[in-house]
Amino acid sequence: MYDDGATIIDARDDDEIEASGLIDGALHIPSGEINENPDEFVDLLPEDMDATIVVHCAAGVRARGVVDTLVEMGYENVYYLDGRITVNEDGSFEF
Repeated sequence: MYDDGATIIDARDDDEIEASGLIDGALHIPSGEINENPDEFVDLLPEDMDATIVVHCAAGVRARGVVDTLVEMGYENVYYLDGRITVNEDGSFEF
């Protein structure tokens, strides 16, 4: 969980995470994996279906697909970053 109480999900692929980094406190759940087998990630996700979840990838397209999957799972406050984000090795990020 991120400092503001939201759960941040990084939907980029493993190689993208290795090349740049992960936002401090974010969960790494690749979009292809959660979209194909969402039940495998239930233990990582908030128990509260009303919890705020923000999903990002590199540019927004994959994150949108993950939002759809999370909504289908019953989550109600799910959002995605519709734009470019750069994540640095130290966990910092820039829009």
